[in-house]
Amino acid sequence: MEIKVFLTADFANIDNSGKLNILGIFDSIFAKTFPAIHPQLYIVTKVVFDWGEFGEDRNLVYKLFDPDGKQLMSVDRPFNVPSPKFGQTSEMNFITALRDFPFERPGSYELRLFVDKDYKAVAKIEVKELPPRDEA
Repeated sequence: MEIKVFLTADFANIDNSGKLNILGIFDSIFAKTFPAIHPQLYIVTKVVFDWGEFGEDRNLVYKLFDPDGKQLMSVDRPFNVPSPKFGQTSEMNFITALRDFPFERPGSYELRLFVDKDYKAVAKIEVKELPPRDEA
């Protein structure tokens, strides 16, 4: 198994032909006040499977940690590894939307990806406080 894509974005979907569309890839969030409520965050993952994995039941898990290492959330995505189409590799796209997610304070947050219980990847999100505007 290989993780081809693991990122955060403003929006993502899969069109009728199976193409993965990603808009507004980011790794930083800016806020004036805290806690900062982020209205919409998409977690996007593309996984390519090895030949011996077809038909297996697996579980993809996202875990978000705050700057102190405290786990804030966990999302499980159980799946069955699909057989490849003739002449192609087997792959799956996963899109998970988080709405109105609170970031309590500035700092470096980590979104960690696990398959079953094996750690596979990390996407960091830097949450930054905007300086006050000069009202001159």
